[in-house]
Amino acid sequence: MSGEEIPKVIGEYTIMRPVARGVMGTVYVATTAGNVFHAVKVLDPKVAEKLPWATRFRGEIKDKHILDYKAIDITTGDRTYFVSEYLEVKPIARHRLAGVRSGALLEIVAELAESLQKVHDAGLAHGNIKTSNVLVRMVEGPPQVYISDFGIGYVYDPDVFTQDKVGKTFPYMSPERIKLMLARARGKDALPTPAMDIYSLGVTLCEILTGSVAYSDVDTPEMILEKKRKRQYLVVGMNTPIKRIDLARLNDVVAKSTSFEPKDRFRTMKEFAEALRSCILEKEGVPH
Repeated sequence: MSGEEIPKVIGEYTIMRPVARGVMGTVYVATTAGNVFHAVKVLDPKVAEKLPWATRFRGEIKDKHILDYKAIDITTGDRTYFVSEYLEVKPIARHRLAGVRSGALLEIVAELAESLQKVHDAGLAHGNIKTSNVLVRMVEGPPQVYISDFGIGYVYDPDVFTQDKVGKTFPYMSPERIKLMLARARGKDALPTPAMDIYSLGVTLCEILTGSVAYSDVDTPEMILEKKRKRQYLVVGMNTPIKRIDLARLNDVVAKSTSFEPKDRFRTMKEFAEALRSCILEKEGVPH
């Protein structure tokens, strides 16, 4: 993030420093009166779509795994920004959870699925589930995990989505989501669906378990879509460091959650969570 011009103030928030930079924009640590710390995410106008339904996530859905918005400004000034509580968190990754047993990893993802079920029950969908939006806070006891970036969607621009950015976004998208992006779909037809979230969580699950990002070597969204069509991906192999789970059953769960056709996936996140828990052979030490 060197060379980036850092704003001094955004809205009522005094900016201290940038802490992360992604496809969507830049996250800053900021303070308000009384030295209360916040995370302020300023969206890049070239790739971020300002969707009115994003505001519905503010305070509407309360869950321990959902990072709630404290403020959203998508209408005034020259910046679009989202504000949440500031926590010492990092994107979830295999190496960050190296000491967590495999059954506990499945339980973490099952709990995320149940949290997303609440979102779907409210008539919403996340639309951008990927490992960089699943944040982990390593504390004493089970790690605390949060889902961020609710209600923010991409606008596809081939000049913006070069190989690096393609590899950070499209591998996690369901095939139907990629098709809508490439078609430059707008309006109600382009809104994310629960089936899209189920697919994205399935891809995220595989990365958490294996440390490998599917399709990371593919240059274009079209190539990723074709590879998804051929299903040359995502099966968790016997050489991966996974213990105390039914690997054959887990592969079936992965295959179902990431089916090319939405109708072939789990019907709900609750069903996905139940299937994940059925793969755990040893319950001891699994957080609930």
